Amino acid sequence: MRAQLRRLAPFLRPSRRELAAGSLCALGGLALSLGYPQLARLVVDEGIGGGALDRVLELSALLFALLLLDAPLTWLRIQAFELAGWRSVARLREALLGNLLAQEAAFHDRETAADLAARLEIDTQQLRALVAHMLPEALRFSLAGAGALALLLYTSPLLSALILLVAPAIAFATARIGHAIQRRTAALREADARAHAAAQETLAALRSVRAHAEEASELARYRSLVQRSVAAGRRLVRSQALLEAATGLASEASLLVGIGAGGALVAAGRLSAGSLVSFLFYAGLVVRAFRNLSRVASGLAQSHAALDRVFALLERESRMPLSGGLRPARALGRLELEDVWFRYPTRPEAPVLCGLSFALEPGEHVALVGASGAGKSSVLALLARFYDPERGALRFDGRDLRELDPSWLRAQLLLVAQDAALFSRSLRENLLLGRAQPPPAQLDAALRAAQAEPFLARLPQGLETPAGDRGLAFSAGQRQRLALARALLREPRVLLLDEATSALDAETEAGLKAALRKLASAPAVLCVAHRLSSVADADRVLLLAGGRLAASGRHEELLRRSAAYRELVETQLVSE
Repeated sequence: MRAQLRRLAPFLRPSRRELAAGSLCALGGLALSLGYPQLARLVVDEGIGGGALDRVLELSALLFALLLLDAPLTWLRIQAFELAGWRSVARLREALLGNLLAQEAAFHDRETAADLAARLEIDTQQLRALVAHMLPEALRFSLAGAGALALLLYTSPLLSALILLVAPAIAFATARIGHAIQRRTAALREADARAHAAAQETLAALRSVRAHAEEASELARYRSLVQRSVAAGRRLVRSQALLEAATGLASEASLLVGIGAGGALVAAGRLSAGSLVSFLFYAGLVVRAFRNLSRVASGLAQSHAALDRVFALLERESRMPLSGGLRPARALGRLELEDVWFRYPTRPEAPVLCGLSFALEPGEHVALVGASGAGKSSVLALLARFYDPERGALRFDGRDLRELDPSWLRAQLLLVAQDAALFSRSLRENLLLGRAQPPPAQLDAALRAAQAEPFLARLPQGLETPAGDRGLAFSAGQRQRLALARALLREPRVLLLDEATSALDAETEAGLKAALRKLASAPAVLCVAHRLSSVADADRVLLLAGGRLAASGRHEELLRRSAAYRELVETQLVSE
């Protein structure tokens, strides 16, 4: 636990004022708790035993005053620790999301977005439980137990020794069962995460589920995962219940021993009745402290398992940092691939690119074509530096991509995918994505070039229209036009289009291409295409086959001299 607290320190430190205030209130409440038994002893010995009614009333009023003072201390303590807990969770979530966003594409290929979201949303909540409940309770009960124990020994060493005989048993049960609780908590967290991921995945793909009438099978899959979670929860609850029962039995037995032995000492005249009352109060505090500490230990085991999952992600270093490297003052837009070999980290047995070489000149429009699996999209993914090649070099303006600052590079080489992503924000926010509002003329030019103005003019709210969930209220073509406008606003030197115009009709696509060539920034374009109209007017067409360059030239030229290209045109390129 100490090691985990060190890891949590950066998230807790900014809340040190709240933590300090909560701790002071806890100490004040503890002092009051330790004072009650002494006043009770005086009530019995001096008031009741001495027959002094005024003394009984006086001490009872003091007890009531302490009780009134304890209420605001409790209110302040809970508020301070809860606030510190929520703020710490917010900082942890922000740091975790930042690190997840910084991870390389290969990491996200292996992990599911739903599982990562579960760790971000659910597992991080354990920090709030830790800060707001478990650590304060560990502090309170540890100090209360220690203080009450000292006063027990002061009141009657003999009775204290009898009661403390159960301490080793409680400590042993807590340690032994606590390990099982930690293991079973980790299993439950894993099962919960799988069920959460399945539900999120199904809801995200609801249209596909409905189109295939697979609601029942998806529900059955989720039910199976939930049952595994229930089974893991049942095993955890058994351990928790065993710990509670064992510590409860030992604690209550020690109190019964204290009552019996204490009564015998009072009867023998070796202990006053008031001292016995105060002793039983302190014994109760010690027993409650032990029992509550065992519960805290169980909670800590659960938090430990959840936070371990969080820190496994938080402490992971990206193999492809978002920043660092050269940031040239000027970018021309020349791309070069030289003997590039590549395979996806999740499929190391399947080569994707095998010694591919070609170049793209500034302002040139080049189309990549080939059968499915030829490596077209992989070329764009490498140029966007989602991955690095195994061998060979990719260069931008003569410099290896790995020498350049990735953020700077992606501002020059901008990838627009076929399944253009829109966020649940307004269309304007989707276009800007956190950037400052551009001059109206620049925004209008980008929308006009992307052929987005006609459909935007029909929207009553225009750019303030909410995009909705993933933009599904808009057609695929409308989403693609917005994505292209978003890319053009950034004025890249090279546009990487991965079938980014596949949902546009031929007339709209032709208008887009003409507009791109007229833009002041005039970016080079490297596009993956499956449509004849996308390649017919390209400056050059590159035919890929088996991860290699099979042919290169203009469309008409390749039709004359490449049988493979003619076959592709006749069988796979869609004509419109």
